Amino acid sequence: MILERLSSKVDEEVVGRAACDLSAPSWEEISRLLPEAERSLQLERDSGRGPADVAANVRLFDLPEGSTPRVTLWRDQSAWCPYCQKVILQLEEKRVPYVVRRAPMKCYAGGELQKPPEFLELSPAGLLPAATIDGELLSDSNSILNAVEREFTEHVSLLPSTEAGRRAFEAASALERSFSSAWLSWLTTPAWLPGDAQRAREFTASLDQIERHLAAMSEGGYDGALEAGPYLLGASFSLADVQLAPFMERAAASMPYYRALRIRTGGRWPALEGWFDAMERRPAYAAIRGDFYTHCLDLPPQLSPFGLSRGEDARRLSAAIDGTDGAAWRLPLPTGEGLLELVPPRADADARRAAAAALWRNADAVARFACRGPAPLAASKLPPATAAAMAVTAALSVSAATRDSPYAAFSWAATTLVIYDLLGTRAPLADPRAPPVRSLVPLVDKALRLTAAALLDDDGDGEGGGSEGGGGSEGGECGCGEGFGGAAQRQLASLDEGAAAPLREALLYLRARIGVPRDMDYAAARQLRAHLTACVEALPPSPPDDPPRAPGPAALRSLLKVRGGTAAAEGRRVRTTTAICGFERLATLPPPRVVGRHRLLV
Repeated sequence: MILERLSSKVDEEVVGRAACDLSAPSWEEISRLLPEAERSLQLERDSGRGPADVAANVRLFDLPEGSTPRVTLWRDQSAWCPYCQKVILQLEEKRVPYVVRRAPMKCYAGGELQKPPEFLELSPAGLLPAATIDGELLSDSNSILNAVEREFTEHVSLLPSTEAGRRAFEAASALERSFSSAWLSWLTTPAWLPGDAQRAREFTASLDQIERHLAAMSEGGYDGALEAGPYLLGASFSLADVQLAPFMERAAASMPYYRALRIRTGGRWPALEGWFDAMERRPAYAAIRGDFYTHCLDLPPQLSPFGLSRGEDARRLSAAIDGTDGAAWRLPLPTGEGLLELVPPRADADARRAAAAALWRNADAVARFACRGPAPLAASKLPPATAAAMAVTAALSVSAATRDSPYAAFSWAATTLVIYDLLGTRAPLADPRAPPVRSLVPLVDKALRLTAAALLDDDGDGEGGGSEGGGGSEGGECGCGEGFGGAAQRQLASLDEGAAAPLREALLYLRARIGVPRDMDYAAARQLRAHLTACVEALPPSPPDDPPRAPGPAALRSLLKVRGGTAAAEGRRVRTTTAICGFERLATLPPPRVVGRHRLLV
C-alpha cells in the first residue's frame, strides 16, 4: 500500500511518444539567438574578471595573471546566508581578490550533499562563513570583516577616518543591532503568543530610528560635519551599510509576507527607501541581492525547524510574492507603481535573454532536476538511522489507531514528522535525496527549449528558427511571444494527459526553486517564472478529479493519517513545519556525484 502511494505515476510509453512528437528548436539554435555577452559569461566567470557574480569561483580584479589570492572564502552554496553576503559585499566593494569555496548550510543538507571533509577539517564547527587570509582561519563574519580592513589597507577603506564619521559609524552599528534583534523577535514569535503588539511596536520603532538617522545624514549629519548623502555615513558608503544590508533586505521581504507590513513602497520610511535605491545602484550589491520570494522561503529553515507563522492579514501580500495571486507570475507581467517589489532597472528583453541563457548553459542538468517533481518520495534515501526511527514511530502510530487511541496515534504521527524535519531536512522543497524520473527528461527538455525560445522571441511572431522532433511544427514556429502561442501552444495543448500531467509537475517543481541571486537576478527570475507558468497553462487542463500530487512531507501525512476518533476526522492534518523551501542549483561541482544538488542555473 505504502509503496503504491509513493510510486511514480509516469507512463513511460506515453511520455516517450509525446517527446518524439513535440517539436522544439535545438539548444544550438537557441544559442545563436543569445547575445555574445551571455554566451561568453562562463568564460568571464572562470577568468575571475568582470562584474560581481555570485556564481564565480574566483575573483581576481586587478591581480596579475598567475598570482594566487590571499583570501579563501567558504560560503553557503545557495546564497541564503546573510553573514556570507556581507563578507562578499565587502570584498567586492574593496576589490580584494579571493577564492570561493562552497558548503551547504545544515538546514538544506542531506543525502550526498554534505559539508566537504576539507571544510570540516578547517572548521570543525562547520559554521559559515569561514575564511583564511594567508592561511590563518577566521570563523565568523565580524572577524573576517575586521581582518580584511586591517590586512588590505592599500584598498579603499570602508571605515570612517574622521571623528564625526566614527561617531556616525558607532551610532549606525547600534541601530543595526537594535533593528536586527527587533526584526527576529517579531518574525520568529508566533502572532498568537502574548505581546505581539509590543513586538510590532519595537520593530517599527527601530525602523523609525534608522529613518531619522538616514534623514539626518541626507542633510549633512552632525551639524554638517559629514557630507550629505543617502548612506548611513552620509555620502560615504561604509562598513555600516555592509552590515545592515543583508538583514534589512530580508526584513523588507519577510515583513509583508509574514506580518503584512510594507517596508518598501509603503511610503512610511522615505529616507530608508532612498538608502535602498542607493544600495541597488551599486553594482556589487545589485549582483548579490536576493528577491522577496527567495528570502521568504529561505528564512524559515534557517530560523526555526518548525517554520514561521503567517498572520491572516498577510495573505494578500504573500500571494503577490509567491505567485499564488494569479498575476505576479503570469504574462503579461504587472508593472507600475503598485508593485509590492520593485523591479531592477533592466530592460525586459535583456532580462528575458539572461533567463534563456541560464537555461541554455545548464540545459541537461536543469531538465534532470525538474524531473524530480513527479518522482516518488525517496524514503529509502534517508539516513538509515532516520529511516528506522521513522518506521518505528509510524508503526506505533498505526498500532495506536487500531486500538482506538487517537491521542497516542496523533502523538506518534507528529513525532514521525518531527524526525523527518530535524533529521531529514528542514527545507522540504530542497529535497536533496529525491531522484529524477529519467524517462521524463526528453519531454521536459523540449518544453524547456520552447520556454527558452519564448523568452528570446522579441517580436512575438513565433519565429524560432529550425525545430527538432516529430510532427506538429509549422514552418519552424516556436509560437512564443507573450507566452506560448501559435504552433507551440497547439503542440502543448494536444499532449496526452498521461504526458501533460508529469510535465506540469516537473515545470512547477522547477519554477518553485528558482533562487535569486544564486540562479539569476530578480528581473530574469521574474521572466522565467512567468514563462514557465505560460508553458504550464498551455498544457491541457488537469481532470477535475485528479488531485495534485503531494510533496514529501504531505505524502507522509496522508500515509500516517489516523483512522478513528475525533482527532482522526477526515481532512485533519498533523501540524508540521511550514519551511517549504530549498532552491537547488545545478552545476558541475566536485565531486561529480553532487551534480544536481543545490545549484540550479549558472
